[in-house]
Amino acid sequence: MNYSNLSQKERDQIYILKQECIKPNTIAKLLGRHRSTICRGIKRNSTSIESRYNNSMKEMISQLEFVINEENSSTDSSKLEINL
Repeated sequence: MNYSNLSQKERDQIYILKQECIKPNTIAKLLGRHRSTICRGIKRNSTSIESRYNNSMKEMISQLEFVINEENSSTDSSKLEINL
């Protein structure tokens, strides 16, 4: 029996399609994979993909907060200089 593992790109596609409420059977047809492969992929990888997605979102939010804080602190210091 020949088989190949799902690629990272396929896992990401499955995750996105699953979030859109697409059934595993339809996802399998779209990706040219067997339905059981898709179901196993969803079962095994959904938490790791969500975790990776959440971690990247947290990182982006952290970077945005840093930029906002930097802008606010520079704005506050310029106001202080004007008042002096």
